[in-house]
Amino acid sequence: MRISRDGKKRVIDGGLPALGDCRGAAARSPRSARRAKILAKTQEPPPAPFTHWTTRRMAKLIGVSHVTVHRVWQRAGLQPHRLERYVTSDDPDVETKAADVIGLYLKPPAMP
Repeated sequence: MRISRDGKKRVIDGGLPALGDCRGAAARSPRSARRAKILAKTQEPPPAPFTHWTTRRMAKLIGVSHVTVHRVWQRAGLQPHRLERYVTSDDPDVETKAADVIGLYLKPPAMP
């Protein structure tokens, strides 16, 4: 392991325990920033025409691997692909079609 001049000064001033904080903050800050960016973007709705976030879609947008997105979501306990959302349809006949389907459930056709 190579110790920088700063590290040598820390050892001289505070002994070996002073090296404990040498790498921690610098090594974690890019990860923390990336994690925060993923979590913030997860709270926003996905771009049109999509209805939910996937790990690959989020990874492409942020510029990381889909595994990284999955790990961040897993550690935060998020499952954005399982959120219940109301999805609207652009079909002008959606009400008629829905009524036909509901009618089949209410009065199913007789089976031979």
